[in-house]
Amino acid sequence: MAKAIKKAVIAAVVVFAVVSIPFVGGSLGTIFTATSALGGLSIALQYAIMTFATTLISSGIGQMTSKGIEANQANFGTKASTRGSLNPRQIIYGETKVGSTITFLRTTGTDNSKLSMYLVFSGHEIESFETIFFNDVAVSTSTSSLSGAGSDNQIFTVTDSDFTNTDNDESFGSGRLARFTLGDGSQTTHDALARSTHGSTVIDNNFKLQGCAYMYVELIYDAEKMPQLPKITAKIRGKKLYDPRLDSTVGGSGSHRLTDASTHAWSDNPALCILDFLSDTTYGIKATASELNLSANAGGFMSAANTCEQSVSGIGGITQERYTANGFTNMGADGTGIIEGLLSSCGGKMTFTNGKFNVFVAAAQTPSLTIVDDEILSPISVTKNTQSNELFNSVKAIYVDKDNQYTATDTPELTNSTFVAEDVPTGESNANYLKRMELQLPYTQTTQMAQRLAKIALQHQRKTLQASFLTTTKYLRLQPCDFVYITNDRLNWSAKMFEVISTQLEFVEQDEVPVAVTRLVVKEIDAATYDFVSNDYVTPITQGPISEVPSKAYEMSQPSSLALSQVLTIDGTTSKINIKASWTNSTSPYLFGTEVSYKLSSDSVYQAINVSAGTSQAFIPNVTVGQTYNVRVRHFSDQNVFSAYTSNVNITIQAQSTAPNAPSNASVTTGKPLHMFITYTNPNNSDLKAVKIYRKTTNSEPTSDSDGLVNTQYGSPNSISTWMDGQVNGLTAGTNYFYWVRSCNHSDVHSGFVSVGTGNFVTVTSAESITSNIDRPSFFYISKTGNTNAPSNSEFQAVAGRNPIANDMVIVTRTDTSPDLTKAYKHDGSSFSEVSNLISGDMMVDGTIGADQIVAAGLNADIITAGTLNVNRIPSSVVFTSELTDGSTSISGSNIDTGTINASNVNITNLNATNINAGTLNANRINLNGSTLTVTSDGLEINNDGVGFGQIGSNAVGAYTVATAGVTSVSNNTSQSTFSAVLALASNQASASPTTMTGMSKVMEIIVPEGQVNETNAIHSMLYSGQPVQNNGTDDRCGIVFLVRKSDDSGSTYSHHALLVSGEWTGRAVISAKVMGKSTQFSTGFQYKIEVFVYARNWSTGSGVTSLGMDLQYFLFSKLTKV
Repeated sequence: MAKAIKKAVIAAVVVFAVVSIPFVGGSLGTIFTATSALGGLSIALQYAIMTFATTLISSGIGQMTSKGIEANQANFGTKASTRGSLNPRQIIYGETKVGSTITFLRTTGTDNSKLSMYLVFSGHEIESFETIFFNDVAVSTSTSSLSGAGSDNQIFTVTDSDFTNTDNDESFGSGRLARFTLGDGSQTTHDALARSTHGSTVIDNNFKLQGCAYMYVELIYDAEKMPQLPKITAKIRGKKLYDPRLDSTVGGSGSHRLTDASTHAWSDNPALCILDFLSDTTYGIKATASELNLSANAGGFMSAANTCEQSVSGIGGITQERYTANGFTNMGADGTGIIEGLLSSCGGKMTFTNGKFNVFVAAAQTPSLTIVDDEILSPISVTKNTQSNELFNSVKAIYVDKDNQYTATDTPELTNSTFVAEDVPTGESNANYLKRMELQLPYTQTTQMAQRLAKIALQHQRKTLQASFLTTTKYLRLQPCDFVYITNDRLNWSAKMFEVISTQLEFVEQDEVPVAVTRLVVKEIDAATYDFVSNDYVTPITQGPISEVPSKAYEMSQPSSLALSQVLTIDGTTSKINIKASWTNSTSPYLFGTEVSYKLSSDSVYQAINVSAGTSQAFIPNVTVGQTYNVRVRHFSDQNVFSAYTSNVNITIQAQSTAPNAPSNASVTTGKPLHMFITYTNPNNSDLKAVKIYRKTTNSEPTSDSDGLVNTQYGSPNSISTWMDGQVNGLTAGTNYFYWVRSCNHSDVHSGFVSVGTGNFVTVTSAESITSNIDRPSFFYISKTGNTNAPSNSEFQAVAGRNPIANDMVIVTRTDTSPDLTKAYKHDGSSFSEVSNLISGDMMVDGTIGADQIVAAGLNADIITAGTLNVNRIPSSVVFTSELTDGSTSISGSNIDTGTINASNVNITNLNATNINAGTLNANRINLNGSTLTVTSDGLEINNDGVGFGQIGSNAVGAYTVATAGVTSVSNNTSQSTFSAVLALASNQASASPTTMTGMSKVMEIIVPEGQVNETNAIHSMLYSGQPVQNNGTDDRCGIVFLVRKSDDSGSTYSHHALLVSGEWTGRAVISAKVMGKSTQFSTGFQYKIEVFVYARNWSTGSGVTSLGMDLQYFLFSKLTKV
């Protein structure tokens, strides 16, 4: 296991001179031999070469990965003693406060009043136990000698008054309630005190805990001074460490030897802690001396240890060592994570080069080498992170404050104003661009040291310039973390200081000869990064250490006004009675909580529950009805200083005696198939437990649960509940049953009985048992012969198993016809009525009824609404001419209503004008010769000169036609006032103005649609033609006038008009057509009135002249011409 961990750690920290070979041949074998000659580590090194980049070097100073945080997070938490069979042993470096693992727990003495425990603090030998804490308070002790008691033959008895009660007969003398022994890990025999208490069978000769630091402790139970197990912790000086500076065999001076633990001494030097973990053969990496750079040169552990012990000035001029490591981890933690935590205490980095582990702590170096222009063999590749959002400008560290009970504490935040100015765009607020780095320092215990490390980490991450270039093999001696000067005129570098990131051996061709060169990757660094002067420190503002709270020099006053009451609580279907204890708290500033002690009056031992300081009441749970309880209370502080008890207060628990209300709205169904439903409303009582249902075959109210109880139903207050009884419970159909209900509370106190009523049930037929809707309207199918009449009750019962009810639906099919005949009926509560529209067209989803399911005899034309049956839904195999109701042998136009068959679905072999109704043919269905009509997107259009007047016959074009006005007898010299406009229009006749004007008129009205007028650049015209009819036969002149106006115009105001006149007419003269075109006043959407006048001038009513009339045609054309 250790070998695997060792390889993983090497892989994590290694930086190696990798050979880059662009060719095969030459003396490369010797190169690989040199790099591989590392004995047992060759596999790890090969893996390391492949991974190359180091996790620790690429990390910023002090910034741990998740492995480091997990391995060392216990330093920030609460220290306590815990139990666990798989708890790993702890490793303690430096001096710190730690908890333990309880490995042995046993009670002895009268009534098991003595508790004995073994507490193991570490899995290695320690320097010493410095302080023992009970509940975070350092205890005072007296000592006595006993051979074999711990590693120093001493028994320590706790003498603090907090753990002394002279009234306790089981004490260790003088009322002492605690004593212990200590083993530092060097013990070679069992503990004598443990043997004397438990005997040699339990504590045999092998019970030594050799190599582990332990505490054996015995505690006496005391209800006042020790009612519960105290939290036991210890401040310990931990592991003894090897120091190569004290080893004369490796260049130091002294008797230390790496493999001889007896020569080691305690130290909190971080470099020596790291060295210990790398070399330890029990839990560490097991690195040998040949794999460790123990020298005083850069990267050597001697050099790093010397740097850690340098004196620096702190707050107030106090001098302290530069770096220390004080903390703990465990043997189950990740090895890389443990090293990360230790490195964080000194801002360190670790590498593995030339087969050795090297360590560098955060301090400036003076470079011994300078690379100049002549030694730079390639262009320098320079990169720099200029993204301010990836850089930090302030920092805060979390450390373990030894002056505040070893709790996690923050350093004051350090903000670098120069960095902020670099990151904030012009005109922006600084607050929006503050980006804080947070460090975790689990092995650092002072604010001064934590602040130094935080500042170094902040400044180090701002140095982002990196350079990569080729140089001579002279600089292959450099290793990662070395400092080197570089001078380059082009980049204006003059002895600029860099930190080496990696070195790599490469081969390039020069005059076709391979030449070895060194690839260097370096990162800028500045000695000022590690500077820290005394005024850089910020004194943190604290409330003082926890230890400043006095632990013994005060007393607690007792609570007052203790009162008791019983409280009923509901838990599902059960109830519990609790005792509520309330009191008035003391005003002591040291009040931490209240202990509530209680017991049955018949018992001698109290039980206790604790509540916090801000609480003045507590509940003693689930007490027993009929029992008397004694209760008392007292206060205690956070240091376990207790007040005196109050006087006992007694309470006898009573059952709940108030009965709940009775159920309401109770009813039972009757006459239903198979079952009865009992329904009621629960009473609205919070203490409701259940409602009980009783059944009897006689109408006599029950007297108890043994008298007819059949069911107990639980439910919430004020809710409606239903229970089904009947055949399922073995009851007999047709029998009357009597029901009662009553409620009960959780104390089984009952309400009075409530009569529900009488119920019975009936049997059902097999057909009905299949039906899921027994008492609800249903749908039934009846087949019969002879007719399709509505079913009789007996016919219905044969199918349904019951009489029909309202809204029952029945389909009756006559099966002795071909095809079958079907009718539908619906019951209205008294009889069936035929349903003629059971399924209408709008109830059918397209495609749900296939055409092959429709027979002609069942589908008549008068049942199909226009448009509801698409022709492509009826295949030719389904509709037969024999099914046509008019007796036709074929389907002709007379059988088809307009719009019912789409033309695209009809194959036409003979089509003439007599077969086409107006509007049934679309223009694009007509094949034209193109000389008279043209098909456009708007339909048919008449070509220019395509139609002459002579080509329009009577009724040839769909037109608005006015019949002959008829014969009208007129008198000579008659002048009508309505013809005033006509007179004005007729004044331009060649003849002299008439002396008389006789005539008649006919009025037509038409609405001009928008489509006829609204086209741009189009003339829409009206065509008028007509003739006067008169029997005079003389040469008197006559004429006809057309006048057009809007229907809302009145009087003789005409918006549009046309005047047709002629010379001397005889007989039935035909007047030429006259066209009226569109004008700006001819508007869409209005109704226009056309008045037609026929007149005669100098009219004579002589013999034979009896009438004057007219014959008129009117046409409305769209787009007669195009403009």
